[in-house]
Amino acid sequence: MANGAVRNEGEEQVIVLPREFHLSVDEVVVRREGSSLVLEPATSEPKQTGKASTEAFQRMLAVLGTVDDDFMKERDQGTQPERELFD
Repeated sequence: MANGAVRNEGEEQVIVLPREFHLSVDEVVVRREGSSLVLEPATSEPKQTGKASTEAFQRMLAVLGTVDDDFMKERDQGTQPERELFD
């Protein structure tokens, strides 16, 4: 774990990040998650519907790491039972 510094500049605060956390973007989105602050690169892409689900999925992927290209490529789906057709 690395520590950053907090500096007050007028009405704003500046967070100084350790070198290993430097970002290659000009703007970030800041949000609270519990007692934590989360910084994410700002994008010009429109937000999708289901934003909370998308964010939860992104957090899950960050925790699990990357997924291989062949993840669940071959899986046993079972067979669908025969169903009666409506008349």
